[in-house]
Amino acid sequence: MGLATAEGQHFVFDRATGKIQEVTEDLFVQKLAGAIGIPAREETKGIWGALTVTLTTSSGQELTTQDAYGYAYGSDCEDSEHSLSMNGAPIEDHVNPFLSVSCAEIVGNQLWLGTRYDGEYGHYPAEGIVVQSLDNGQLVKRLRTNEGLTDDYLIRAIRLDPFGKTVWVSTNQGINEVDQEFRVRRKLFFYHELDPETGSPTVGLSSTKRTSDPLLTKCFGKYAGYGLIDGEWKQGQVRLLLEQEKEALERMRGSRDYAAFQAEFPVIEHCARCLKQAGELRGMELINEYFRAADLGWKEYNSPEVPFYNYVALSLGDQSELIPAMLEGLYRIRPYQVREGCGFFDMRWSNRLRRFDAKYAEALLLATERERPHQLTMPPGTEDFCAEAFKSQLGNPDVHQAFFKDIFPKLTASQQALADELSKEPPAKLQ
Repeated sequence: MGLATAEGQHFVFDRATGKIQEVTEDLFVQKLAGAIGIPAREETKGIWGALTVTLTTSSGQELTTQDAYGYAYGSDCEDSEHSLSMNGAPIEDHVNPFLSVSCAEIVGNQLWLGTRYDGEYGHYPAEGIVVQSLDNGQLVKRLRTNEGLTDDYLIRAIRLDPFGKTVWVSTNQGINEVDQEFRVRRKLFFYHELDPETGSPTVGLSSTKRTSDPLLTKCFGKYAGYGLIDGEWKQGQVRLLLEQEKEALERMRGSRDYAAFQAEFPVIEHCARCLKQAGELRGMELINEYFRAADLGWKEYNSPEVPFYNYVALSLGDQSELIPAMLEGLYRIRPYQVREGCGFFDMRWSNRLRRFDAKYAEALLLATERERPHQLTMPPGTEDFCAEAFKSQLGNPDVHQAFFKDIFPKLTASQQALADELSKEPPAKLQ
């Protein structure tokens, strides 16, 4: 059985052994004798979700749907209902109207519909699979995680097996084989690891959930840091970690699926940490380069840059090599979404690495200036993180002197007024 990803990866699954292997596109076509199949979902997206979506069954039947969508901004909330039609005629389905129909398959006289929730930052779990009759439209079955599916209802594709007449379901966590009595005959979870023989990143399948945190690279980073690993093997592992981090960043750059690019965050963090332990700072620099090139204005709401920025600020807050990335965000991320970056330079925390510089104070002031007008939309009692971080920087005498001597004269009148105002206040005590 063949599996393909939106990023162009191709895998062949051997149903007899339960093993999965990544292959080239040419070999993928060759092994499947050219029967690549039909994409389960093709869509044209707008800012707030998909405008036109075609769902195609394995028999070639096309259904048209429009995604539901929900978002919240300040005190405003908005939800839109999904629609579904076949051959131009509307279908009354049993999916929650505020959830989206993610895929479809026809099994006998039944219509199987996969579901997901489309929110402000991407795709989320919904209510699994909804099965209804094609004859009278009545609900037949709801198939969820408690029925044995691999994960919490984020359904990617449903396909009827032309040989065994079972139904294969792809979820965000793995693949499932379901019989036509709705019994999950087999479920296999995806996981990532490094091949112990070649050292190459690989995808595996397991009958139980496994942590995708490769033990091999964890040991490598630890022992390389102690100087216990050297020579060609160390150099090879460094190259593989760099390759793995580059590929994860590239996948994230091309994605607008929140669940997909969020899964890349810990991979990137892990590679960068391991590489630093091995004495290679290139992994940290890759993150800096990502933010230098990123569209931090966040014109598209489903872009990964801001969530990734916040993740880096929190999870890699102990890495001063990432100061360039954090400064990029302070200068460029739109208001009220830069707070974690401000926290990176907040010296009120006694356990935080000591980072003092007049340039950091300048960046924090500019972030505060952009954020201040939006404080009215924040919940009462919300702390002005950027302003407090700015005050904490000025608490250092050297920074205070350098800021007012070298930077203050170059600021606009409004920025100077804000700096004067904040400099007269001590930093708020941490709660």
